[in-house]
Amino acid sequence: MPNPIGKLDGVAVLEAESPPITDWKSKSLLQWHPKEGRKNLGSGIEGPADVAAARGDEGVLVAVPDLVKGDLYLIAVLKGK
Repeated sequence: MPNPIGKLDGVAVLEAESPPITDWKSKSLLQWHPKEGRKNLGSGIEGPADVAAARGDEGVLVAVPDLVKGDLYLIAVLKGK
């Protein structure tokens, strides 16, 4: 993975899909696609400290705890979006 990705923390492995990854450097949740590169899924997460993902009929629900703010972000990644 090229710059500016760095200080990665959580990775959720999903079959046949690009994994959601938390990145402390950019304070974000992202996906990495070998052909398309980085896709931002959420930003402004001060302390993106891990990631959990649950697949559903319409896509994937990703949970990211923010260790700095004490918040929990729930981000829906819909199929085809």
